[in-house]
Amino acid sequence: MASARLVPNSSFFELSKLTVPKAMKLVDIAVVLKCFGVATSFLVVVGDLMPDVMTAILSDNSSDCGDVRVFFVVDFGVHTYIFFVAYVRMIAIFVVIFVVPFVRFKQMNRLKLISAAALLCFVYVLIVVILYAAVPSLDPCKNDDGCKGSIDAGPTNAFNFVKVLPIYIFCFTCHQNAFTITNELKDNSLPRLNKIIACSIAIAMSVYICFAYCAYFTFGSETESDILPNYPKSWAISIVRIVLAISLARQSLSSLVFGRNIEELDDKMFYLITYVFTLSAFALSMAVKNLGIVLAFVGATGSTAISYVLPGIYYYSLHKNDPDNRTKYVAVAMIILGCVITPFAVTLESL
Repeated sequence: MASARLVPNSSFFELSKLTVPKAMKLVDIAVVLKCFGVATSFLVVVGDLMPDVMTAILSDNSSDCGDVRVFFVVDFGVHTYIFFVAYVRMIAIFVVIFVVPFVRFKQMNRLKLISAAALLCFVYVLIVVILYAAVPSLDPCKNDDGCKGSIDAGPTNAFNFVKVLPIYIFCFTCHQNAFTITNELKDNSLPRLNKIIACSIAIAMSVYICFAYCAYFTFGSETESDILPNYPKSWAISIVRIVLAISLARQSLSSLVFGRNIEELDDKMFYLITYVFTLSAFALSMAVKNLGIVLAFVGATGSTAISYVLPGIYYYSLHKNDPDNRTKYVAVAMIILGCVITPFAVTLESL
């Protein structure tokens, strides 16, 4: 954000043109990879959640085939209807209803009402997860010996602990939104931007810690990378699945606004890029159903580039001739760290 304030109408494209013009294509690839991965990961979660919701709401007469619910039958007397609730169809429905109509917006402030609703959804999800962990009568594992695994005070496997590092990086990377926030704020002074960053990180960290502790306390080592399928098919959890799926669809469409200064694109090119991107994320989410793999790969590549490498390059390039600025050496350290993390994390994920 400190670099963004120095360039009017800043974006990854504008800062790259000013600081590393020869590497602009690589910067575009990093940004696209990050946003594409984020959008895909949210759609993967939607596909995980909604089949259970549809099965729980409409019928108990469901059929399983492999790792997805295939259909359930609803009998209305004269007519019997077979409803397909497979993973693929749930993603398709949410893409059509909650993503496609809104990706046409070119400014993030057009999503403020949807974002507010999404935040309320996340608050509800957090409350339900806390209640399941804190209230003994709601314990989903009280009658199931195989439901809850062991609980350890700290990591028991150093390899697995290091392997999830990219997921932590992924959790704190919304850097693709930094330029939009800087450009759209009426008062984008550095103190105010620093306050926004500090508040955002503090809130996110608090929610992550609370959610992770409650989920791990409930299921122990049996906790999945996507936690909600661990919970029973109750109405409270069904509502959680619905609101979270809607919220993540909102997050997915936010991730579709990326890269170059979109105000400079004509409408035809903007819509072409946006909808091709949306359909590509939809196609990949159908093929990859392991959320942990998506988070780890995106965290190791696009997230690391956006969180460590690019901010360091921008800041150092803009301040390298300032002899009194020692922060530029921190920027160099960030670049080196990012360049080390990416191949290291990708290698670990492939093992």
